[in-house]
Amino acid sequence: MAAMGGGRRLVGLGALMVVLALSGCGSSSKSGCGNSCANAGSGGAVRTTNKGCAANCANAGLPGAPAPSSSGSGAVAELGCHQYCQSAGGYGGGGGPSPPPAAKILNQGTVSVLPGGVVPVTVQCAISSPCRGAILIDFGTACTSPGEGGRSDLDVSPQSTRTIGVPLSSCQLALVRRRGSVKVVITADTGASGVCKQYDCVVPAEVTLRSSA
Repeated sequence: MAAMGGGRRLVGLGALMVVLALSGCGSSSKSGCGNSCANAGSGGAVRTTNKGCAANCANAGLPGAPAPSSSGSGAVAELGCHQYCQSAGGYGGGGGPSPPPAAKILNQGTVSVLPGGVVPVTVQCAISSPCRGAILIDFGTACTSPGEGGRSDLDVSPQSTRTIGVPLSSCQLALVRRRGSVKVVITADTGASGVCKQYDCVVPAEVTLRSSA
């Protein structure tokens, strides 16, 4: 009977050692678990979180590239005036039939100057490549000195319409505010598009600017 009791004690001790060994194995396995293991859920799939694409993500691009332009309905984009825009102008009449225009100015009649002296010019790109170049506002014999003309970059996606804000010069804005309204010529120059052999790249439109001040 004593031997049998001792046997029971040995069996119990052996079972305890097996339990301790299994516990140690589980602990060792957990400490060696990599990222995939630690993130594993049911079925072993790695857990991921989709946080969407916020403003900085949406504007991401090549270093130094401009942020994507606004294309919302009624939005007025102010693009500045860079190299091509600064040198544009001095247009003369050409002979012979004109090819179809690369772009159209949709403003007609009277255009109200926005607060801050910006003119909203709506341009429709009629070609299958982007319309790029400059927009110029000519006051005729007034405000003709260098730097006194309103101008802006022109950049419109293919077969689409965009409203671009063209800032008036201080001379032009003062003239509009003094007179209340002034007849001007707005020119859409798409010469930077590289299609001027097939299309007319200089398209003018006569409108009347009205002061909003």
